Amino acid sequence: MVIETQWNELSKGPVYPSKYLYFITNSNRSAIIVGLTDDIYIFAKSCRNEHDNLFSHEEISPFRLVYFEEYADVFQAKDRYRFVSKWTRAQKEKMIRLFNQEWTDLSEAIIMEEMVKELTETIH
Repeated sequence: MVIETQWNELSKGPVYPSKYLYFITNSNRSAIIVGLTDDIYIFAKSCRNEHDNLFSHEEISPFRLVYFEEYADVFQAKDRYRFVSKWTRAQKEKMIRLFNQEWTDLSEAIIMEEMVKELTETIH
């Protein structure tokens, strides 16, 4: 009973400040991979740096971050991940094109945004 009560409190979230659902693709867009990360900035840096690349598979390396969603609640992020993971390739492509028509790599913009935020914090 106590464990159930604690779980109910936890499931109301937020447990972590944020969780990110992401779509990555390889250079010729033949693979679309869905995943979760706690820190989109660190993940974006690994996308840009071949030595820190989280994926060593030749079929998806190098890869580009083409879509992401942020969630304040880890449970919502995991539910969304389970839902999106079952999508067909056409559904994933439609989502990407809805927000990123050119399939541009978003990792550079995320890194720049974080650098500006850090610079602003050091100035103030």
